[in-house]
Amino acid sequence: MRSRKQYTRRPSWLTRGFVALTALLVLSLVGYVAVFFKPDRSLSDMTDRWVQSPSRFIDVQGVQVHMRDVGKPDDRMPLVLLPGSESGLFAYEPWIEPLSKDRRVIALDLPGFGLSSGMPEDDYRSEAYARFVVALLDQLGIQRCVLVGYGFAGEVAWQTAYAHPERVGRLVLITPRGYPSDPWRRSLDEQLLRWSPAAWLGRITRSRAVVERSLRDRFTIPERITDALVDRYTELPLHEGNRRAQMLRREQDRDGSQTERIRTLQAPTLILWGENDRQAPAQQAFWFERDIAGSKALLLSQVGHLPLEEAPDRTLSALQTFLAR
Repeated sequence: MRSRKQYTRRPSWLTRGFVALTALLVLSLVGYVAVFFKPDRSLSDMTDRWVQSPSRFIDVQGVQVHMRDVGKPDDRMPLVLLPGSESGLFAYEPWIEPLSKDRRVIALDLPGFGLSSGMPEDDYRSEAYARFVVALLDQLGIQRCVLVGYGFAGEVAWQTAYAHPERVGRLVLITPRGYPSDPWRRSLDEQLLRWSPAAWLGRITRSRAVVERSLRDRFTIPERITDALVDRYTELPLHEGNRRAQMLRREQDRDGSQTERIRTLQAPTLILWGENDRQAPAQQAFWFERDIAGSKALLLSQVGHLPLEEAPDRTLSALQTFLAR
């Protein structure tokens, strides 16, 4: 009689390979987290470097808002600049000083961006942001403004103009969202962050090298990427709650399900887009121009997905021409 031991099957090479690969992946993951783990940072930890005059904070509906309010206080239709990139209101720095010579200019970090705190009820839909913008205007005593929105904040801007057209005298949209996106055009980093395990990693890690690579995907001319820009994109998302807010915005994203609202907009509108945008096709600029009566689309040559950072002088010139009309 044969012993039981003789009938025991050894794991196949496929099973052994799978176990080895799994172990390697786990070790790689642990190693990545160990090297690139970055905890959230409190506002007090970031104040010395990032809170610079004339920055100040105000409370709007329970949100501590980082903002700058400069220029002529008697301006009857001030400019309100909404940033939607990881650079926060610093994306508008090249604009603020020249514009403030003749206008009142208000730049702010939206909740969950830059140095502002997050939404109290974790509602990060663009409509909730639009309500926040109106509450801010009320608190600042602004009845009517030129509203400028960049990226995600572009959708916030047109949602505000849709819900409260009486508050928006003119509208400026810079690579705004609004139409259904093409998943194949998303960067590798963006694709990964829509996968739950990668989203979790994104909440606890931050790599300057990965951030710089992501910026290269969004720029047309990589030489325009400065160390200061990489620093902003690396460090500002570490502000307490920002990475969680980013995850919730993705989860609550309706991805172009409210395009019918765009067709109702009446404010004179300027649409700015990078001609070489690889993430959001430049043809969308003309969709906005088609759907908003009296609007004007302008494509910026040799510019990618981040026009404010890649071509601040040209975007400023386009805005000033629009305002002078």
